[in-house]
Amino acid sequence: MMMALNFSFDTLFFVIAIPAAISAVMLTLLTVVVRLSISVPDDLPRASVVNE
Repeated sequence: MMMALNFSFDTLFFVIAIPAAISAVMLTLLTVVVRLSISVPDDLPRASVVNE
């Protein structure tokens, strides 16, 4: 009886944890790409200076 409960909880854990981990990795990659794309171009620093 306990095996079925443990299996169901493990399944729920994987169903919740794996997409959460994937989304976390995707968010970190997006933030890194956005920061690099903002810091790399030398032709567009004037917008940030004007905002300041």
